[in-house]
Amino acid sequence: MLLIAESPGCGAPPAGPSAVLTLRAVQPSTGPAGVATSIEINGVAFNPDTIVKVDGVVTTARFVSSFFMTAIAPAHEAGAVDVTVTNPDGATSTLAGGFRYSTAPPPPPSPPPPPSVTAAPAVTGVTPSVGSTGGGTNVQLNGTGFQKGLVASIDGVAQQTFFASSSFAALFTTPHAAGPVDILITNPDGKTTLVSGKYSFAPPQSLDFNGTWDAYREASEELLFRFTVQDNALASITCGSSTPIVFSPLPAVVNGEFSFTGAIGSLSGRILAAAQASGSINIPGCGSGAWFAGK
Repeated sequence: MLLIAESPGCGAPPAGPSAVLTLRAVQPSTGPAGVATSIEINGVAFNPDTIVKVDGVVTTARFVSSFFMTAIAPAHEAGAVDVTVTNPDGATSTLAGGFRYSTAPPPPPSPPPPPSVTAAPAVTGVTPSVGSTGGGTNVQLNGTGFQKGLVASIDGVAQQTFFASSSFAALFTTPHAAGPVDILITNPDGKTTLVSGKYSFAPPQSLDFNGTWDAYREASEELLFRFTVQDNALASITCGSSTPIVFSPLPAVVNGEFSFTGAIGSLSGRILAAAQASGSINIPGCGSGAWFAGK
């Protein structure tokens, strides 16, 4: 039986620890004066409502992921300007002189140094540190010396890997037995680093996934719906400003997975980490298709 809650009860996600908004790099870092230039912005803790300013002026920007955005550096006179990102909670990060408008075409890039003198990659942080044995967890790597085309492997199995900058990369895990693992990072020049003791696989039912989640359409900033997991069961979903839909009986989260099919439509999900989940939805008013959620 489908019950409609008397009050929302499913507002903004509860406060908790989160990554600090950080703007790390702008690429390209130069462009011709007097014309607009497309730029890529790398950092940490971006969200779909992050505002990008170039020399203090809000500019067109598109959220891609929590660590990657695209934007337009609008036409401007020659000189270096600051690039700033600001989240709705007031958090802000500025890259001083992050973009330079040049009166002449930028010089060609310098050739890469010989492999014999390049430093090996180094990893200083792995987030999250625990993910589901079912795989699919987005693991973010902070460090130095990353090169475009790097590959991350676990137990000899190459993972789907994404390069963002020399200090940031990410991977999506494949299924693996529970326990700690080593992650081998290999740059195209052959230099490697072994990351030990910083990531573990765990049975999904052991993860603390209770709380309120924001679910977005995959590879998009479009918020589809919010859902709440309480006492290891799917308690409710909210689509936009509508009244939360409360389930009765509550669909249990079993082995990190939940599903619902009823008169209103269908919803399924899988817990990837304590703050990551993915699944699909087909409910009028909420949308349809694949989603990726965080809390």
